[in-house]
Amino acid sequence: MSTQNLNRIILTIAYVINLLVAINTSLHNPFMGYDADEHLDYMSVVAFHLPTETDSGEYYSPPLPYFLPSLIFQLCQSDTIACRHMAGKFAQGINLVLSIIITIFLIKIAELIKPQNQYFKIATLFVLGLFTVYYKTFSQVRGEPYLAFFEVLSIYLVLKLGRTPDVIRGRDGIFLGICLGGLGLSRQWGFLLFPAIPCLVLLRLIQNKTLGLKYGGTILLSFFIAFLGCSWFYFHLNHTYGSFTAFNVAPKTFSFSNQPASFYRSTGLGNLLLFRSPTRNTFDNQVVPIFYSDTWGDYWCFFTCVRNDESLGYNSNHISISPYLGRVNFASILPSLILTVGMILGLSSLIRSLHPKTLSFESQAFAFLFLIVFISLAGYLWFLIKYPYLPRGQTIKATYMIQIFMALPFLAANVLEKIRVTKPQIYQICILLILVVFVHNLPAMITRHW
Repeated sequence: MSTQNLNRIILTIAYVINLLVAINTSLHNPFMGYDADEHLDYMSVVAFHLPTETDSGEYYSPPLPYFLPSLIFQLCQSDTIACRHMAGKFAQGINLVLSIIITIFLIKIAELIKPQNQYFKIATLFVLGLFTVYYKTFSQVRGEPYLAFFEVLSIYLVLKLGRTPDVIRGRDGIFLGICLGGLGLSRQWGFLLFPAIPCLVLLRLIQNKTLGLKYGGTILLSFFIAFLGCSWFYFHLNHTYGSFTAFNVAPKTFSFSNQPASFYRSTGLGNLLLFRSPTRNTFDNQVVPIFYSDTWGDYWCFFTCVRNDESLGYNSNHISISPYLGRVNFASILPSLILTVGMILGLSSLIRSLHPKTLSFESQAFAFLFLIVFISLAGYLWFLIKYPYLPRGQTIKATYMIQIFMALPFLAANVLEKIRVTKPQIYQICILLILVVFVHNLPAMITRHW
């Protein structure tokens, strides 16, 4: 296939992804989302001061995602509910802009990893477009879309500087520091990305000490800039609430026994409930089936699954849509297997990159992306064990880990590329099956909360 036709496919996939984001941001009710009222309360006051515990239950969240919508709220001359709705829709509009920029930089990152390989770019966007959690996250008024935005910019800059450390300039470190600071001011989860960056520096040092030191110096500068940019908020938390990691409940001492055995061991395969009824109350506090169902479907019923609530005046499709979401989970086995193999190849790249004779920047890039996913999930598991207070597992949400879904597409695309090069016929079958999965899962990617 010609390069021109491949470029058209890349643009088409990016267009479809952002068209779905646009549909959802236009239709989705901004009052519907995880702790939506608390996020809107935060948004209504942050133009004047950081919210307190009495202002919003999200007082511990960083302020950047709420600031511009807060200005719209203050300019609104209507009643409070109408103004909150207007500011919420403005926030959703910003999410669309962020999504468009994210897809552009995913293409640029793919070019850094595999230059002139249009198939790799296609596969990367294709995998991103499969994640229901992406559309669900960008339809809501919260900080994760900003986290994903700054993460993608940071990954691009880290890899760009790592590929050409001999031409690094001081301003490169400043730009990266601003993006890393943006991570810290978007959601606390963003800090889980930081440890992977020194690991990449170490891999560059193993390969070339002189260039690795230059690269490491720039990274150190960027960390300092990030500290200047976002530390003030965490000093505020520590001064006001006595902790840099303030939360609305107190942590327990870390112990795996904080969670019951079912939290770790349950898969949802008993009675095939994972493929029959993967919606709220089915898997109380079971991390694997809830996270899986929330990635591909709508476990908590804030997007396509509508719960019956007479006080809000809407009918429920909970019972009728659960079997379909079960089929979505079943269809998503294929991309899940590809993601799993991608993680295994990422680990293999990390091991190979520890050898000083490994000269492949591509391997180091995949090792870096693997570390982002692995460290983020490990940090998230630590959080779930430290804060085990919600018996239904309400803190188990794929949206909270949107950052891993910015790195996983590259790891999955690496799998598809290896298949394309070695087994072209199998590659064509995989692409066809993935396309079938997308078409089947498409209704799960469009909100019903209008």
